[in-house]
Amino acid sequence: MGRRVSLSFVKKNSFNTREESPVLFSHLRGEELGEQADVYMEDLVAEIRNAYASKEYTSMKASPLARLEPSRVMIDFIRWLTKDEKRIDSDLYLCKDEEEGDNSDNGHITVYLEGEGLNASYRITGECIMNDDNEFNEQAMNAMQELCLPEDEAERMLEDFIY
Repeated sequence: MGRRVSLSFVKKNSFNTREESPVLFSHLRGEELGEQADVYMEDLVAEIRNAYASKEYTSMKASPLARLEPSRVMIDFIRWLTKDEKRIDSDLYLCKDEEEGDNSDNGHITVYLEGEGLNASYRITGECIMNDDNEFNEQAMNAMQELCLPEDEAERMLEDFIY
């Protein structure tokens, strides 16, 4: 069995529209990519909150990372993910959306970014991240489909509800 998976960062912007980063695909990391994203996000959120809690000016206070801009977070996540690698070979690649690449083994992981500065937070959902949220998401999705809603409409409603 392969370990193909994809991951993206998503945030609702100030105009209440969805911003999504390009999608990162991995052929080798599988569920580990979600775990790595969790560690990265814990560190990033802690760094952002510490910078804002400090009375001194730091470059983090004015950065797109502190605003949790999805595309900027993706770039920094890739930097963090590959910091010990000499070259990025065939494991990782970027696509415009999750349909463009191959995540057939472990599906797609979404990291929802919320707030900024002292209010920065995140949560992770995905097919290979088994937790209470996913169990709820699956139950909610099944209930909406039983109401004869098309799958894409049910997914959109669930996403709006979760946000």
